[in-house]
Amino acid sequence: MIKKGLRGIRSMKFGILLLVLIVAVSLIGSVITQGESEEFYLANYSQAYLILALGLDHVYYTPYFLGLGALLILNLTLCSLVRFGSALRAGAAHVKAAGKMVSGTPVSGRQREKLLSFLEKGRYRRQENGGVTVFYKNGIGHMGSFLVHLSLVLILVLGAVVLYTGESEVYGVNYGAPLTLADGTVVSLVDFTMRDEQGNVHYESTLTITTPEARQITESASVNYPINFDGKKYFQNSYGFSARVVIHNTANGAEEEVYLTEPVFLKTSESGAGVYYMAACTDYVEGPDGQLMMRSEQIEEGKPAAFLLSVLDGKAEGMGAVLVEQGTPVAVEDVIFTFEELRPYPGIRIKATSRALMAFLYASFGLMIAGLWFCFFQQPVYITVGSGFYRISGLRNPEGLETQMQLWMKEE
Repeated sequence: MIKKGLRGIRSMKFGILLLVLIVAVSLIGSVITQGESEEFYLANYSQAYLILALGLDHVYYTPYFLGLGALLILNLTLCSLVRFGSALRAGAAHVKAAGKMVSGTPVSGRQREKLLSFLEKGRYRRQENGGVTVFYKNGIGHMGSFLVHLSLVLILVLGAVVLYTGESEVYGVNYGAPLTLADGTVVSLVDFTMRDEQGNVHYESTLTITTPEARQITESASVNYPINFDGKKYFQNSYGFSARVVIHNTANGAEEEVYLTEPVFLKTSESGAGVYYMAACTDYVEGPDGQLMMRSEQIEEGKPAAFLLSVLDGKAEGMGAVLVEQGTPVAVEDVIFTFEELRPYPGIRIKATSRALMAFLYASFGLMIAGLWFCFFQQPVYITVGSGFYRISGLRNPEGLETQMQLWMKEE
């Protein structure tokens, strides 16, 4: 019963079924935005409750996806073990079977001599077996199938380790404020969009990444499509809004642009004058006295913003909080602050992976290529040569070799 169960688990049909299921679940993960808040799914998907109940918002971490992956690894591991034993025995078994051949393509004595010279020139190994001689080469080709299965197991295991381990942290990357990581890598925001050309929700960050060695790329990261560079993955994770402020000094004509994401005091002089930025919103109304009133700190994309400020002139403690619309200049001494608008910026999750693990993962792909090479270009071949015949075995398509041998034997 156990043996029958193991045969079923390692069968090709079961492996194909697992692959189909994994591909189907992965397609769902590609269609449904991953890793967002519950409110996001309730706002954007009609079947939000079903998505959340089935874990389709983080499908690659669900028990059923991990279970399918584990079963596929088990299937391939069992296949690899079986193929390894078969591969070790295959060469001797084929030589033995070829030595039992008693008939084949007839050859004359002269042709037989020319055939033997062809095989010797081709560096075939030989083994006498009773009244016949078995010539053979490319025995390593029997290992091709085993190496392919082994490489698949390694790729799945190492890929899972890389995917589910490693240091990961979310950073806000704002315009004009490059992020410097602990290892000296600098991440700069080029552009961030929240919708595509058709107006559909689509979060995409274009980043310029510069390593300490001055290697640089500029690429885009969107949901489920991270940037892979220099042992790190850069995921589109979240977003926020920053206040874009233009600061103009009328005394010297200097001007700069800053982006504010939290309360901060913008000082203009040592006297203590300046503007204290507290918050921003798009949910506000005009009161009976003509002053703007904030109803909530809610921010909605595309709506005009208002900014809650406190202006200090350096003589008094403050002039109280005031809500100003975007584009309204606020003058303090020789400096004019203009809060232009709210601009969205991304939260980028940066995941660092082990270079050693990545090296082993790439080596596993190399092992797969080697296995495929052995399968297709190093096919084992066995040629039985008797007193008046020869016979080719082992090759799936022996016509090419047969033609070569026939032409060789015809040459004078």
